Amino acid sequence: MIAPKQKDYTVMTSRATRKTKQCLWCGSEFTYERSTKKHCSENCRRAFNIKAQRKREKENERRRTREALRRRWVNLEERRADLPSQMQDALADEYEGYGNMVGEKKSDQIGRKIEEARPLWDRDERMIRRDAEKAGIPWEQVIAPKKPRKARPSAAKPSVDSQMVVQREQFVRPPSRPMPKIETKRERKVLHRKG
Repeated sequence: MIAPKQKDYTVMTSRATRKTKQCLWCGSEFTYERSTKKHCSENCRRAFNIKAQRKREKENERRRTREALRRRWVNLEERRADLPSQMQDALADEYEGYGNMVGEKKSDQIGRKIEEARPLWDRDERMIRRDAEKAGIPWEQVIAPKKPRKARPSAAKPSVDSQMVVQREQFVRPPSRPMPKIETKRERKVLHRKG
């Protein structure tokens, strides 16, 4: 049996109706069947995806470095703020008469600690600045506080003023009715005995 001849649809379509796109990788024009196609061949698609993946990895590495530098800066700021706050407490205690009467005053001890720690704080700040410059991250991004995420509209709760109390009728269950009795006729099988 001879197979029926297949129609060649490419001949039937005219050049005017064919749709062309420009390949995102090599820039050559190609005809496409699907509107989602972006590349002229499989090789171009692979090369484009590999480059895009490397770019994403580089951006992720830069973001991780920026976050690590920001954490180091926040830690340094907390250390810088800790001793002066202890100094304020010690001065307040001494003013109220709760200071250490024997030996050195607590405020003097904390003052000495601050003087000893100041070069270390400066050294840590220089190291953070150097690492940020090495990574190519602007200093403003390191010291800037992290921006809070915007709440999604669906997650945002309405305010108390905008909440309206809706009065609904109370649900009343209808009274139950007994099930109707259905009479069934059973066939009675009588066994005939031979007698």
